[in-house]
Amino acid sequence: MRGFSRQGVYFDTGLHYTGSFAPGEILDVYFKYLGLKGIVRAPFDPHCFDRLRYPNHKMEFQIPVGYDQIRARLCENFPREAKAIHTYLADVRKNFEQSPFLNLEHKVSVDTLESPVTLKTYLNELTNDGLLKSILGIHALLYGVPPQEIAFSDHAKIAGSYYQSVHGIVGGGLSVIRAFEAALENSRIDVRYGNGAKQVQLTPAGKICGLILDDDEVIETDQILSTIHPAKLLELVPDGAFRPTFTRRLRELVDTPSAYMLFGISENPLPILEQSNLFVCPETDVDNFFQPDRLPEQGPWYLASTRQNNEKRGVVVIAPGSIQDVAAWKSSKLGKRSIEYREHKQKRLDHMRTALLKHVPELESVRFVEGATPLTLRDYMNTPTGSLYGIRHTVNQFNPAPATKIPGLLLAGQSIVAPGLLGAVISAFLTCGFIIGHNKLRKELRACN
Repeated sequence: MRGFSRQGVYFDTGLHYTGSFAPGEILDVYFKYLGLKGIVRAPFDPHCFDRLRYPNHKMEFQIPVGYDQIRARLCENFPREAKAIHTYLADVRKNFEQSPFLNLEHKVSVDTLESPVTLKTYLNELTNDGLLKSILGIHALLYGVPPQEIAFSDHAKIAGSYYQSVHGIVGGGLSVIRAFEAALENSRIDVRYGNGAKQVQLTPAGKICGLILDDDEVIETDQILSTIHPAKLLELVPDGAFRPTFTRRLRELVDTPSAYMLFGISENPLPILEQSNLFVCPETDVDNFFQPDRLPEQGPWYLASTRQNNEKRGVVVIAPGSIQDVAAWKSSKLGKRSIEYREHKQKRLDHMRTALLKHVPELESVRFVEGATPLTLRDYMNTPTGSLYGIRHTVNQFNPAPATKIPGLLLAGQSIVAPGLLGAVISAFLTCGFIIGHNKLRKELRACN
């Protein structure tokens, strides 16, 4: 979320845009409740918040903001698929609005249980047009699960947030972090940096009683809320704290993909990335984008621009990647990689840039100054595989619930409920509902609307 700077240019690594953040929409309500100040919205182009480029089809599709606008644009490009388009958008909207975490007026009931129908099955039953299915399913890249594994209802809740409204944030993820830090300080909450958690302490009865830090300081507590990757939690709890079946489940959870990333500087505005993002898709089958042996030069590529206070632009390019591609250096640490790793990294990123420029010549003048591999992401995000969105949320994988079998130990984060900024926020509110009461929390949230 914090991003980083090179040569005076800021790069967003984890927050490029978000949905449902217009005044009165759900993310706005959550932020108001938390007392976050100074977060300035940057609306995306209402006529094209995402641009999809299919070089092999010599086709480019621009996704506008708003259900009616999306419907009109899709029907204009796919006139024979009007019925399928109407059905898809209606179903997305219905699933989005029926979620009690996205619509505070909707009560939790059995009607909101997840549908086992995958996005791929849903789209295959809807239409035979491969290009249309690709356009409707492309946002799988924003949550890291292929259409053949994600429930359509989960896809609808994530894609639906972007169909509703699309904003960037002035100052990027760093400004969000600073707003949180200010709110914590105002609430007289201490935040510790550079002194990690080493072990969770339990009573003989198996209840939380403390937390040992890296410097051996002990914080006495009967409650711990963990937002780290669930598999990393196993390193902190005593052996036998969890049942063997639960421990095995955590170890076997499948992560979302990692990535290779390029960071470049443009001295001038880039019209193609002004108030919009670009997806470059070398093929239409979105499921193929998630093959573990796919190399970054094969694409797809996601491109975003970070706005600066001057004419310069920070350009971010992301391609799916696998930790297996850099497994030879898995024991290495940040700043202490071997020359062989650095050569491998440079080769991968050079090939990625060369392949990308064939399809996006508009980036020819961009000066690329930094790059990241799955190892980079693993070490900065403290996830076993460098996954972008934590654990996959699929129809076949049961992710951990907020409440664990250890009394006082609760879980939150994008691996628990849903990925991304909105997913992590929803997860936090769901988990806090176990502490102070769901009805009380929802009542207070509704008062912020």
